[in-house]
Amino acid sequence: MNSKYKTIKYKKNKPSDIEDLVSIEEPLEMVVRYKKENEWIDNSISITMRTPKNDEDLIVGLLFWKNVDGLFRNYLQNKDKQRCSEN
Repeated sequence: MNSKYKTIKYKKNKPSDIEDLVSIEEPLEMVVRYKKENEWIDNSISITMRTPKNDEDLIVGLLFWKNVDGLFRNYLQNKDKQRCSEN
């Protein structure tokens, strides 16, 4: 997400009023949820700042990097199942 902000740009020590695009970050908490003894457990594995959009790509990259209990492998298997059922 971007927003325009009015600011002053200096070039050769001369100010000029301009509008500049600024990226806005938001926090994203990644939680692994699993069932243990018939009770759902939420385990926060990471909180990061990110620019909105592409959250799924960010999470997949984290799962791949950490290989959180094989979750990346499970994610890929589920994606393959989704693709097969769509075709």
